[in-house]
Parts: sequence; C-alpha cells; structure tokens
Amino acid sequence: MRNSRLSVAMVAASSVALAALTPVAASAQTGPLSSGGHISGEGYSRECQAAIEKAKEDHEAGVQDGTVGSSFMGPQELAFGILNGYGSSGMPTPPECIEEEEEAKADERWEKVPDFAKSMRGNDTTDMIFAVIGAILAVGGSLTQAAGIVATFSPEARAQIAGFLKNMGFKL
Repeated sequence: MRNSRLSVAMVAASSVALAALTPVAASAQTGPLSSGGHISGEGYSRECQAAIEKAKEDHEAGVQDGTVGSSFMGPQELAFGILNGYGSSGMPTPPECIEEEEEAKADERWEKVPDFAKSMRGNDTTDMIFAVIGAILAVGGSLTQAAGIVATFSPEARAQIAGFLKNMGFKL
C-alpha cells in the first residue's frame, strides 16, 4: 500500500512538471515560417514579398551553384526542406523584413489592449525567466522519474524517499 502511494505521488509530480512545461515549449515555437515551414509572403508588404521571392531565388541559385546545402541541420529543418521541395539543401533564409513586420503587427495589437493589461506584455527578460523555469522543471521531472526507477529496485532508496516525504508532512 505504501509503495502505491509513493508511485501516485511521483506520477502526480511528473504530470505537474509536464503540464507546466507544455505552454513554455509551445510559446517557443514561433517564427516567420507558415504551416509546413515554407516562407509565405501572404500578409506582408509588397517590398517584403519581393524580398521573400528574392531569398527563394537566391537559395535556388545557391543550390545550383553548390554553395548551399550539405551543412548540418536538425531533423525539423531537414523535414521542412524535403516537404517543400528543397531537399537536403534546407530552406531559404527568411529576410529581415519578416521579423520587422511581425513586430510592427504585434505592436499594433498591443495598442488595442487596455492600459491596465499592457504590463503583461513580455520581453527578452520574461522569455529568459520562462526558459529557466522550464529547464528547472524539466530537471526536477527527470530527477523525480529517476528516483522512481531507483526506488523500484532499491529498498534503501525507497526508505530514504519515504523518510523525506514523512519529514515534509506526507502520511505514508
């Protein structure tokens, strides 16, 4: 009976850590790429659309010349390159105007927010804080999982964990 309570506590702690990390990981998935990773010119100014087309043409010319590709890329980059017809040469580099226009759109949206809520807008410091909190929770979840595995095979470790939990006020 005592072991099942410990298992439930460890599963609950891991679930809480995962639930806390999910929004942080989802917020990190931003960028100028549309669905499928392809650079889309929709919603941007004509100058930016022209820059996007030029980036695509430069990339294709680089592939023909052999100056683009054959560098290390992660699995996501490789998958986007293959799905969008660029192969293992990767995706074209997004022009700077995309980020500038995205920031301008975000500024416009925040102008519509009431004054009392404008303080909720994040910046680089809040992004760093959330990244650190996410890393701490990930390490804590991994340690909890490792303790659960060790406790399964070692009665001494199980006794230490039980003693720690009793000192923290849990009744086992």
